[in-house]
Amino acid sequence: MKRFNFQLFVCLIVILSSTTLHAQKKLRFGFKGGVVYSSFYGDHLKNVKAKVGYQAGFLAEYRISEKFAIQPEVIYSLEGVKTDGDVDMDINSHYANIPLMLKYYLTDKINIQAGPQIGFIILGAQKTKREDIDVTGHFKDAKFDFNFGAGYELTEKLSLDLRYTLGVTDAMYSSVYQFGSGIEGEARSSNFQLGMSLMF
Repeated sequence: MKRFNFQLFVCLIVILSSTTLHAQKKLRFGFKGGVVYSSFYGDHLKNVKAKVGYQAGFLAEYRISEKFAIQPEVIYSLEGVKTDGDVDMDINSHYANIPLMLKYYLTDKINIQAGPQIGFIILGAQKTKREDIDVTGHFKDAKFDFNFGAGYELTEKLSLDLRYTLGVTDAMYSSVYQFGSGIEGEARSSNFQLGMSLMF
């Protein structure tokens, strides 16, 4: 009887260990960083053009099956636009973005991905050569976007992804407009992202 109990105990340990290892293989965490080429779109833009920003944050990937995975992220992102009117001006929007991506693996290394995103404004700034102005109050507290993209795994731990983010709701509800340039009212954000992820 004691021998049977010992064998049962060993079997349970083996099963639990195997389950834990299997779960660890399914769930991975990592860091992410990259560049953002962002702009706004809408009916209230004048003399604006896209600008380059950056992003950095954390992510997790959970493999649902051999082909599908879910990837939530928490990303700091510097977005905005430039103006080329009478006076050069940058409109910078600092966001905490939380995308939830569904990934489909075409091969072991290549995936396509899509998913919604909510972004919370941290700081809005209007910058000229003369002054910096806090315009956070011109931005909505949160905006909703949708992401489309593709990824390529360079190694087991290192990967690249390219995404396009389309604004679904307005990011702004009042003007950031000066010297004949800027955003005169409501506008939605859009951007391209090139990111690199390091998993562990």
